[in-house]
Amino acid sequence: MDNEMPKHERWMHNKWRPAIGWLYFVVVLFDFVIAPVVFSAGQFFASQGIEQWEPITLKGGGLFHVSMLGIVGVTAYGRTKEKLKQMGKDIRLDK
Repeated sequence: MDNEMPKHERWMHNKWRPAIGWLYFVVVLFDFVIAPVVFSAGQFFASQGIEQWEPITLKGGGLFHVSMLGIVGVTAYGRTKEKLKQMGKDIRLDK
């Protein structure tokens, strides 16, 4: 199947799993590290009352994290099965 695809399409086919992982990492880094620091510093230098940063991704019951971890977890499981099949190992992961 990969040989039939043009080279520019193979990149997305092969690299979407790591791209999802890095995207999730960047979103979590922004929402729990960068934004709270910038938000607090902005309030400090503007001499406003200090309010607590509310993470954007935790609104809605944290459904974003549940869905992203589900996607990353299922694709990691699927990739493990693919790799084991390529190596010729006959190990059942879904007992």
